[in-house]
Amino acid sequence: PDPSRGRAALVAFNDASGTVYPQDIALLMDGDGIAVRAGKHCAQPLHQALGASFGSARASCGLYTTKADIDRFVKSLRANLELL
Repeated sequence: PDPSRGRAALVAFNDASGTVYPQDIALLMDGDGIAVRAGKHCAQPLHQALGASFGSARASCGLYTTKADIDRFVKSLRANLELL
């Protein structure tokens, strides 16, 4: 792939309202069999600059990640954000 296209194998994210703890998202998604990391990921200054005092959740992809895996992730994230 062309490296200038800005591809990445991970994404860090937060709830847009800023009221959902990333750790809660990680716990609920774990119940769906999906592992995400939650916290400040050794990037406290970045989280502070972004106003993300709770940190963020982070999902990573690997060579083995399929489109179906990503679809399951999105479905689980949407459903669990509705619960919170």
